[in-house]
Amino acid sequence: SLRHGDILDYTYFWGGRTSCKRSLLLEFGVFNPVFRFGCEDIELGYRLSREGLRVVYNKNAVSYTVRKIDFDAFCNRLERQGASNYVFSQLHPESEVQQLTGIADSEQTWPMIGPYYEAIKQSARHLDFIANLKLARGLGLDEDTLALLHRAYWAAFKACLMKGAVEKKLACQQSGSPGAGALWQLQPDH
Repeated sequence: SLRHGDILDYTYFWGGRTSCKRSLLLEFGVFNPVFRFGCEDIELGYRLSREGLRVVYNKNAVSYTVRKIDFDAFCNRLERQGASNYVFSQLHPESEVQQLTGIADSEQTWPMIGPYYEAIKQSARHLDFIANLKLARGLGLDEDTLALLHRAYWAAFKACLMKGAVEKKLACQQSGSPGAGALWQLQPDH
């Protein structure tokens, strides 16, 4: 749905798919090293947007990512992303960041779905396998199968994000770390 020239918010500031003026980074900061995977680009975009960064979609810019990823690898990435979401939420208490990261929802929902986490993933994994088998044989996917697959993906992927966030929070509590803000705080030189 994006059109050439669209002005987007900081959530579209994706590493490897964006560029910005070097002077902006020199003046206001770079990736926060507290992030080990995920959110480093969005968090930087968030900080830079407070200083006037605008994300502009350019349909002519081309980026290639060569990375074959299967269902389980994607789930693993989402768990790591959930942990980064937690860190992002601790660095920036603003309501828009809290809403974006979904930490409050994760904390409330995880106790209900946590006991079923493996079953949720297994169900989606089976549907993913069946869909890929049908596609490999040139059979295509009917609307009902596609809808069921999308619901299964949504549930599994949301659960993976929640698991990562909740486990990161627990790890911070167990280590006595007061949160990501104490780990590293960006202080611009101006």
